[in-house]
Amino acid sequence: MDTQTIKDHMPETYKAITDKAGKIGKEAYRFVRQGLAGQPNKFYAMERGWVVGTPFDLPGVMPDMAVFICQFGTKGWLMWAPEAQQLEQQQGGTDGAH
Repeated sequence: MDTQTIKDHMPETYKAITDKAGKIGKEAYRFVRQGLAGQPNKFYAMERGWVVGTPFDLPGVMPDMAVFICQFGTKGWLMWAPEAQQLEQQQGGTDGAH
């Protein structure tokens, strides 16, 4: 999968990526490229049946995601590298609750 797949089939994911880039800059696109290239713990998303990026292998992350999806259902989700949240916090963009 590539970025064109995201643009063509995953409008909410594309919007989230551009929003993140507005908060942390070009690093957001680097995380997406790394996830699309197969690097875990950088970027992973699902929307309307399309899945892009690479699953996270941090302890407990994927089992926790599975539980949340089963409990609450979802039309899509997106996971960012932990560094993305750190960058956003440094720039005053989030408290981690978003």
